[in-house]
Amino acid sequence: MPLSFPPMRPVEVDGKTKWQATCRTCGQDVCRVPQLVKAAVDEARRAHGPEKSCRRAEV
Repeated sequence: MPLSFPPMRPVEVDGKTKWQATCRTCGQDVCRVPQLVKAAVDEARRAHGPEKSCRRAEV
């Protein structure tokens, strides 16, 4: 089982690169929409917490 924060990945939206993070434990996106700034995704990743303690997977 993954132990780190959800990984960030680039996403193309309307020809622009934005960033998204998806939890590998529950399979849900950490941000509701892709973010233009990496720092915003990083903040959401940290708010989500480590994937090993993801509570969304239990729902």
